[in-house]
Amino acid sequence: LRILGMQSAQKEGFDFVTPTNIDGPVEHWMTLVEAEMVSSLHTITHQSIQDYTQMERTAWLASEKTLGMCSLAGSQIWWTYQVEHAFQALGSPNNETSNNKALN
Repeated sequence: LRILGMQSAQKEGFDFVTPTNIDGPVEHWMTLVEAEMVSSLHTITHQSIQDYTQMERTAWLASEKTLGMCSLAGSQIWWTYQVEHAFQALGSPNNETSNNKALN
């Protein structure tokens, strides 16, 4: 038998990047399933964050490929990037005059 992915009670699910065999003691294969879950979610989240740059935000959020937790992580990453970019565009934080002009 093989585990191909996971699904929540709310029907949100994902496929494992590498299906996991369930042979032998449960303690062994449950550890393998957990490791594959972490690895697959890492890969899926990374891809989802990259997809954000290729799609409109609403389409990205509605995409079946974008898991809820990926949309939260991706939104936070891109929000932080955009805020940092805005601060860099304002110039040096010590240059209060230019910062006030940029904000007004």
